Amino acid sequence: MKLSTLNIAKTLRPKVVIVGAGSGGMSTAARLARKGNYDITVVDKAEMHYYQPGM
Repeated sequence: MKLSTLNIAKTLRPKVVIVGAGSGGMSTAARLARKGNYDITVVDKAEMHYYQPGM
């Protein structure tokens, strides 16, 4: 099976793991997502994220 250069380039995106889904972690994930070309994973101990405005 031959791999084309184009397919290899698509799989070499930087992988980013962000620990913590608080305001800092989510802000960082959003900024990286806007820039694009990243595989982003956010890890947090809580199963749900509750938005708390004004904290």
